[in-house]
Amino acid sequence: MLKEYRTIHKNSESKIEIKKSKFIGRAFTCENEKDALTHIEETNKEFYDATHTAYAYIIGKNAKIQKFNDDGEPSGTAGLPILNYLKTEELRNLLVTVTRYYGGTKLGKGGLIRAYSGSAREAINNNIIVTKKIVVETDIIISYNQYGGVENLLQNENLIIKNKDFKKDVTLKILIQEEDLDKIKEKLINYTSDNIEFNEIDKKFKSIYKNKIIV
Repeated sequence: MLKEYRTIHKNSESKIEIKKSKFIGRAFTCENEKDALTHIEETNKEFYDATHTAYAYIIGKNAKIQKFNDDGEPSGTAGLPILNYLKTEELRNLLVTVTRYYGGTKLGKGGLIRAYSGSAREAINNNIIVTKKIVVETDIIISYNQYGGVENLLQNENLIIKNKDFKKDVTLKILIQEEDLDKIKEKLINYTSDNIEFNEIDKKFKSIYKNKIIV
């Protein structure tokens, strides 16, 4: 199983103008090909009067699905440059559409390639490129007199506390990168003299930016 992959954190957009042609680039996160096709359909409906809407997407953590469409532009001048940019940046689970409103001046093959790849680049640059890694959601159960110290330890490790439950004991629901799980557990066990309970709930790919989990 793939341990990590690069993608964008959220959807984003760019707008550039070249020789009066307007290019609108959009980048969408996609968990599967169905998501990509839905975004393409919605984009075509929104820009129904555009001259072209080219696109490319790479889906699957091993980049199994790679598709592009020039949408009437000369072959290899629109969708393929977008796809090549995504491959160069090693991005996954991502769709980029570039919509063109023709401005009356032909750009030539080289100009089109630069325009479509440039629009894709700008849409992605208006975003945060993150690494998706497996993050473990787990409950830790501790006593009230351990709570303050444990909370400080978690904050010093830049961990996210999703929820706090104060009943007979204190239950903290936290997010930990899987690769750090053993290290954090060891620190917590040592700090509490092993008076702590762990209850792993879930594992999912989540966004990591500058070695911090972002949600």
